[in-house]
Amino acid sequence: MKTRVELEMGERRSDRVQARGAFAAPARASGLARRVLISAGAALAYLSLRRLVPDGGGALFAGSGGPPVGVALGVALAAFQVVELVALAVPSLRWRRSGGPRGRVALNRGAVALALVLALLWPALGAFVQASDLGWATAIPAGAAALLTPTRVVAALLHMLLVALVLALGAAVSRYGLGNGLSLFIGLEAAAMIARRAEEAATSAGAALALRCGAAVVLGVVGVGSLLLTTLRWSARRFGAGAVSGSEPSGLLCPSAGVVALQFASFVSLLPATLANLGLAPAAVWGAACAPGSTGYASVLAAATLVGAVAFSWLFYRPALLARLRLPEAGADRSGATSRLNHSFRLALGVTLAFYAGCLLLQHAVTVVAKVGLPLLASLLAAAITADLWLEGRARAAGPLLKVWELHQPYAQAVAREVLLTSARRFHLRAANHRALGLFFAPYAPIEVLVDEASAAQAAQALAQRLVAAHHANLRR
Repeated sequence: MKTRVELEMGERRSDRVQARGAFAAPARASGLARRVLISAGAALAYLSLRRLVPDGGGALFAGSGGPPVGVALGVALAAFQVVELVALAVPSLRWRRSGGPRGRVALNRGAVALALVLALLWPALGAFVQASDLGWATAIPAGAAALLTPTRVVAALLHMLLVALVLALGAAVSRYGLGNGLSLFIGLEAAAMIARRAEEAATSAGAALALRCGAAVVLGVVGVGSLLLTTLRWSARRFGAGAVSGSEPSGLLCPSAGVVALQFASFVSLLPATLANLGLAPAAVWGAACAPGSTGYASVLAAATLVGAVAFSWLFYRPALLARLRLPEAGADRSGATSRLNHSFRLALGVTLAFYAGCLLLQHAVTVVAKVGLPLLASLLAAAITADLWLEGRARAAGPLLKVWELHQPYAQAVAREVLLTSARRFHLRAANHRALGLFFAPYAPIEVLVDEASAAQAAQALAQRLVAAHHANLRR
């Protein structure tokens, strides 16, 4: 029998063939104008589904209006995240996470299948949640009965159809259009959230202050987006390939905890109020002291952001992990590299904390002026996805690009750029900003390596040799 290493070396050779074949045909078939039209058509179709399908009471971003299409997108994203967690937990599947494009095929198929199953069971889950207040003895039969009710069956089939449509549209955009398909739809949901929040600010303020409050929300969104793009650009120049400092690239990106730290902080700060709503006696006191808008809430939010920034930065960009990427050879002495990376990590963490402080201050300022909260997460994602679309369009304007590889570790961008500087004439990393924010929790938006047609075979081979070797080092740890 072949060993795991022999099998993965075979995958490496298959990856080179795949770079010249399956990836090449769609890229040659469509120029920039056609790709823009395809993405615009998919976006229009998604927005049309948002308006045509009746309101379902929930969405990807809370408060964005709650169309079932938004729920369908959320189900699809959750399925990708669950499959990624399973692949991380099961040793025999870990190589598929980073072993090359072919290794991801089975994971992507599993995510699509899981999304359709979750969509089919969604109405039953809704009935279960609605009956949960009456106790487990009532909730379980209610969820089971929902699977047999004709109305629920029709709703389940409709929801599964919506999930399938979202996934199909997303796949079409990713293959033939501009940008990553699911990233594009997330950006549309983020824009809907921002528009709704600006409308709420203008409506609640009255005619006299409507313009000022609406403008405050818009300016807050622009400020947060500008701060994010400036931070990402600085970290790419400071820590990426060809760093202006002259030091070797480390692969660090700022904010090094992405939006994960902010999501963690939001969950922790709202936890007391959530527990109080459930009627738990000790939590009722905490909920009153930490109600949104209070000093206690702001203190918990700041403390949780600090803890999340440190913890997730260390988890995703710890120096030992980056050192294994720089020196993947078995038995290599990485102590010197780890020591140098410690300084870069501390600098990146400081910049990340300053970034989060700026975001929270802007959010507070908008709340004071407009009397509504700034949609911070939606603003950051909208800025990153918009920048990704613009950068890809600019790269494709210079000529056709072919997909030769996928990255699912944002810290590997620097190494990939190093390889591409010597193996490709032109290249672009698609969806790099979005994935830098989502980190591990955005497997639906891989960083796709696009290169010019003449360099495709050479670049694919160089990336396979360099990145698969680094992945072996991580598997051996």
